[in-house]
Amino acid sequence: MAIAVDIHRARREVIPADYGRMLALLDDLPATLAHFPALDNLVAVAPDHFHWHLAPIGPAAYRMPVDFATRFTIERTSGRLRFEPVKGIGNASIGGRIALSPEGTDATSLEMTIAGTVKVAVPWLLKTLAAPVVAREFNALVDGFVANLKSAHLDPEPLA
Repeated sequence: MAIAVDIHRARREVIPADYGRMLALLDDLPATLAHFPALDNLVAVAPDHFHWHLAPIGPAAYRMPVDFATRFTIERTSGRLRFEPVKGIGNASIGGRIALSPEGTDATSLEMTIAGTVKVAVPWLLKTLAAPVVAREFNALVDGFVANLKSAHLDPEPLA
């Protein structure tokens, strides 16, 4: 039996990195998206359209890979990255946004919101247990993504 698990996550982090440096997140989507935990493969299917293949999530004996596609819209001047689900690809439909804004002179606020649905196959008896497990695991991936972006931008700039 397949169940649809709703995913909702909002996260805000102040990163002690210059806003201009953080805007680089919008310049190279594959490099930015590579910071997503459990990302097994990211395939560009069109300009600014990516098919994500994640490692399996869910209850231990019934873990399932998650895959979905998103279309990105970049608004560099306002520090916004929006992503919308591409219908008909994979077992999930995920959309959201990342918003960057200056926090003083040497820090940046990163706000990330994700919403969507992940479909997983589980036996009927595990239906009520599986949904919170899948939601918790996916939310942990989102939190890990924000933490990875923060750490990547805390590293010192390479010397020329």
